[in-house]
Amino acid sequence: MSTRATILIAAAALAAATFHASAGEGEPITEAMKPVLAASRIFALENHLYDDIGAADEDEGHIGERFEVNRAPDQKCTFTMRRRDGPIVETINFDRLSGEYRISPQDGYARLVMTGRSGAQCEVNGASKKCSSTLDMVLMIDGSPSELDLARRALRYIFGVCPAAELPF
Repeated sequence: MSTRATILIAAAALAAATFHASAGEGEPITEAMKPVLAASRIFALENHLYDDIGAADEDEGHIGERFEVNRAPDQKCTFTMRRRDGPIVETINFDRLSGEYRISPQDGYARLVMTGRSGAQCEVNGASKKCSSTLDMVLMIDGSPSELDLARRALRYIFGVCPAAELPF
C-alpha cells in the first residue's frame, strides 16, 4: 500500500471517529438528534459560544462542556439552554418565529433578525425573565462556512421540522 493511500485511510478513520464522538457516547448522529443539534448551533451562534456542538440523544445537546441544550418537555419546537447542572438561561420557541429573516451587513458582520410572536425568545436571569418576539444575531461573514451560512442552514433545517408562525402577527 502506498504512503498516500495509508494517509488517506488514516485521515478517513480520524474523521469518522471525530464525527461519532461529537454525537456523544460514540454513537452516530441520527435523524432524531438533528433538531437539537440545529437548536444548539443557533444558541451557540447567538451567544458567541465557539465550543464543539454535540448531542447525547434527541432531547439533549451540548455546547462544549459549559452548556446543554434541551428540548422542552412535551414541546416539539421549544428548546432551552442552560449551564451544565444549572438554571435555564435562554429559551427559543421556534414555532413562534416567522421563519423569515432580514440580514443587514455591518463591517465584516451581518445582523440576522427574525420576527415572531410574543415569547419567541426569552432570556432568564435568576427570577427575572425577559421575552422578545424576535431572534437577533450578529454573525461573522468571513470564513467558509461563515457563521451566517451556519445560521441559515440550522434555521432552514429547524423550519423544515417546526411550523413557522404565520405572518402577519
